[in-house]
Amino acid sequence: KKARYRAERPLIQVKKNHKRVTKRGEAELKPEEKRARSKRFKRTAIYLMALPYVVLTLPVSLPAILYFIHRKKKQKTVMGLHTAHELPKKDSIFMLGHHNDATADVLIWCPISVSGLTTQLSQLTAILKKMGCSYKISYHIDPSVDHPECAHWIDSSRINRPKVVFFMERYVPFERGFEEAIHVFYVNLDWLKPEAVSVARVYADLIICPVKHRFDELVSTFDNSKVIQLPWPTAATIDMSRARADLEDPQIKPIRVLYVGNDYNERSRKSPFATIKAILACRRTDLVFDLKFRSALPENVKKALAKRPNVDKVLDHPISAREVEALYEVADVNLIPNECEGNGLSIIEAFAKGVVPAVLDGYPMKDVVTESIGYLIECEEIGSKEWATAYATTSSAISRFLSRLDPDEVRRRKGNIVALENELRQRQTELEAVVQGVLASAGLGDMDEHTDEGIGPVPHAVSDEALSPVDLKSLLSKPSFQIFRDPELIDVHLTTSRRADVLAPTIERLLQAVSASPFQHRISVNIDDIDPATAKVIERFKDQFQQVTWTGVQMGLPYHWNSIIDQSQAMTARSEKRPDFICYLQDDCAIERPETYFTEMVEAAELLNPASLGMVSGYHSSVHKGFGHLSVAGKDYILSDSVDGKNFLVRPKVLYSIGKLPWWFPDGVRRGNPGPVHGSHFDLWQWKESPNCLMRQGRVNIIIPGLCEHSAATSELSTWNNDTTDEAISKRLSSGKIYVTR
Repeated sequence: KKARYRAERPLIQVKKNHKRVTKRGEAELKPEEKRARSKRFKRTAIYLMALPYVVLTLPVSLPAILYFIHRKKKQKTVMGLHTAHELPKKDSIFMLGHHNDATADVLIWCPISVSGLTTQLSQLTAILKKMGCSYKISYHIDPSVDHPECAHWIDSSRINRPKVVFFMERYVPFERGFEEAIHVFYVNLDWLKPEAVSVARVYADLIICPVKHRFDELVSTFDNSKVIQLPWPTAATIDMSRARADLEDPQIKPIRVLYVGNDYNERSRKSPFATIKAILACRRTDLVFDLKFRSALPENVKKALAKRPNVDKVLDHPISAREVEALYEVADVNLIPNECEGNGLSIIEAFAKGVVPAVLDGYPMKDVVTESIGYLIECEEIGSKEWATAYATTSSAISRFLSRLDPDEVRRRKGNIVALENELRQRQTELEAVVQGVLASAGLGDMDEHTDEGIGPVPHAVSDEALSPVDLKSLLSKPSFQIFRDPELIDVHLTTSRRADVLAPTIERLLQAVSASPFQHRISVNIDDIDPATAKVIERFKDQFQQVTWTGVQMGLPYHWNSIIDQSQAMTARSEKRPDFICYLQDDCAIERPETYFTEMVEAAELLNPASLGMVSGYHSSVHKGFGHLSVAGKDYILSDSVDGKNFLVRPKVLYSIGKLPWWFPDGVRRGNPGPVHGSHFDLWQWKESPNCLMRQGRVNIIIPGLCEHSAATSELSTWNNDTTDEAISKRLSSGKIYVTR
């Protein structure tokens, strides 16, 4: 059954909504289109250059050409079986079929450059190489430098189902089958955009926060993920030989100050204008300045710096990583007046060389630097950049800092930094332990493989000053991210309340669907206020159920929605298997096509990329009419923001991201059972009223008309005396009482 299902499952071709090239030409092209045109031009040029050689060697080259054409035709046949429908509001449907491109165990999403996050990249890749894991690197911007890690670069369109994804900077939603991957998010506060938080909250399994600033808020925001506070280690070799030599040599020498900026403009967050102005105003002959920019300085600024006798090096072009290292090797003080700081990595890099950092007197810089090991420069808080606090300093404040630099004070601070050497080395060990645990959770490593290499305890989520270490295996036993995904498993949750006559045929149809399904299933039944007739039905089918729970009084659907979330997480933790989907049915939801029920639901779920998909429902009511239609492989679907609560299929993380239902609603009235007001808002809460509802997350539901029907439409059979017969629905429609969304 599984083999037949895989063979018959439709593959959906990517169709992206790009701008067309107009007569105005390049100006209206998107960056990715320009890169694509450049690649096509280069490829065409290569073909033209190779043409004379092909003609001269035609007897040999002809078979190769024919084989190439055959391969391309075969690839197009596989990749282009069906064309997807485009959603409104910039949503897209992405292909989730099999790619021909080979992929790696691990995907790292970050830029490649000779500065910045390459530090973190080299740390992580060194660990992956040590553990024998293959990896690919990708980002929304192609690398523009010659770097050894470019050999592992992959275009984002070719990414194919990695087992682990590390996000080292910006967070992006997943497009091509990433749901099964373990997602590790290294939080760079100044790139954690508010609009990305809701999506990240759904998918992130492990959040690594490098600083204490806003850590408690991250723990609260990502409450369905594992959040740890783990200061990132240094990538370069820890070398404090220069600092030790200075401690042993009491001779007073010029203090060499290093400033590493990016661009000399108003967009730079490294205070370039204030820094240059302060350096030009500095008349101290016992200070020597080395300046590094990644782009050219204005000529008048370069000339002014050249006239200053205490300015030694001015580098305003990209240089190699080794040249950057050389600047640190001779520096005494690293001037880092960053207006906002995402992770404190540049500060840690200075520590690794025994260089004293000078930072703005704000957060999270003060999480990393104190006056005993560095300098704090006067500044003013001016707002925020994403989750990081933003500050502003002045040339006068930097001048006052330069004026208080004293050789003895610099030497004292260097001595305190040297004392941090073992702590910096321990950070590398802790990072290895966490990475090893993530890989083991994805089935890529053995937890006991590296126990002889000194992998020690790692910190867990705490908010007090001291990080309480826990054993690594204890950390990995947490169900939030250390669970093996079972791609063939669907958990089914059925709710009922004193309707035995309705419940029995629903269970029979469900068991038929399970028997015909190519997947594995665990069925849980939640009974609201059990009665003897319901107990008799449960006794009849009890051997088919994973578990049965019931309440002594009627609690209502909101209670059971919350219970299903708890049960799902508990079942996953107990079995150490995470299902691919969770399927929900009310007792009055009759499955009409049990022989194809689960395959149809899963096929529908794979039409949308996981970042856009909300729920799949087999029950359609004209009250939830939807906003669009989709036809794929002869099957019709309805696209909707709303979905009737009788039936749905959902990915576990989406269910958890919506969260639990409170009893109090915006009107200030308590609803559900117990409650004075009729109705639970069970349907509305999922997609509209919850703080994390599907509409707020930008998700779309897919409805499969006719897959399920309502078997308790009359008021006599309804728990709440609701009349949902065709006649009642017609009256409701005529009065305009429908769920209108987009």
